[in-house]
Amino acid sequence: MTDSSTPFALRLYSAPRQFDLATLMVISAAYAMLFGLMRWIGVSPLLMLFVAGGLTLVMIAQAWVLKGRFPRVSSMLVSMPYWAAVMAYAGISSGSSWWPFQAAFGGVFGVFFGYAGGALVGGVFLVADIARQLMGGKRDEVLEKTPHDEKTPFRDVEK
Repeated sequence: MTDSSTPFALRLYSAPRQFDLATLMVISAAYAMLFGLMRWIGVSPLLMLFVAGGLTLVMIAQAWVLKGRFPRVSSMLVSMPYWAAVMAYAGISSGSSWWPFQAAFGGVFGVFFGYAGGALVGGVFLVADIARQLMGGKRDEVLEKTPHDEKTPFRDVEK
């Protein structure tokens, strides 16, 4: 298990099962930046919904799938069927007869989106941890005891 003296680079950041108010504020800011960026580049509202839904699913999966021990694998496992379904929906709603191939592409793309989304979600929790420490707070006991900390390959570095 890591403690607050462990360097940021040696911690595995992912979505914990419980988090504090500072983390909620950082998550809200991250979603605001995501929606603002997508709006600025002209993304359709439906695509915004699908992207935000995928990232939310990744965050939930990191905390609950595989008991939170393998957050990136969990992200990929849930993103593959999610993006396959999204692409199948897009193909069927456009009247394309190629929708099964679009769904297959969505499943393959979903693996990569899941990993990238999982890393992005981990980065949000890294920023939350840095913000909490800069404001003079310490890591919560709940955040210290997340299940994935036990499986971190760097857990013995401090010993």
